[in-house]
Amino acid sequence: MTQGDDKYSTKLVEKLVSLHEQVSKMQNIIENQQSQEKMLTEGLSAKASEAQDLEDELQIYKLIGEMALEDTQCTEMYIMELGKKIDARSSGLLELKTQWKAFAKSFEERRALIELELYGNKPDQLEKLQQLKEMELETGVIRSELHKREEECSRLATDLENQPKIPLRRSYLQRITEITRNSRKQDADIEQIIRDTRELQLESNSINERLHRAYAVVNEAVSRYIQWAFDPKWSFLI
Repeated sequence: MTQGDDKYSTKLVEKLVSLHEQVSKMQNIIENQQSQEKMLTEGLSAKASEAQDLEDELQIYKLIGEMALEDTQCTEMYIMELGKKIDARSSGLLELKTQWKAFAKSFEERRALIELELYGNKPDQLEKLQQLKEMELETGVIRSELHKREEECSRLATDLENQPKIPLRRSYLQRITEITRNSRKQDADIEQIIRDTRELQLESNSINERLHRAYAVVNEAVSRYIQWAFDPKWSFLI
């Protein structure tokens, strides 16, 4: 092996090792992203369960309200308690929205990095990326709808506080029915967010699989070239 060939071999090995390190770094980014997606999905599932529990409680309060309408003081107490639960639910939804925004920002940054590293010179991958972006836009619409439901929930709580001291039986039932209906709509919004998050996770898993394959190819190439370049029995080929 001549000095020029040895220098060329060294540079090629360094380049392959550098590529190996880049693939490993991207793999770590994807794994961290998947961990965050899993945590967010679990949080969304918990919120959906809490929403169902609240709906059950609303049905109970509806029955209690029907039995206690003649007792003004008792009825007002139940309505106040219901208003507190609505406020607590609104706070929970606001916290969930804040967590989602933070996750979305982190995901966007990492997605941009992955696009730059993997698809910068691959036009055939643009279609898949476009589908992912459309999914993110749809998720944004759902978040906007969730915000509207939160405002509607707050408005209903205000209406409950401003009701007459001795409201009619029908008024109580209509208000509770309306709150229950909005609770179901919010549950549907949360379930939609969970589905969209799972779809994003599937796309992330697909990217991770491609990174694993690239990692294996680079690792095999580095190992074979090092073995070939520095094994004396192959020197006659140089």
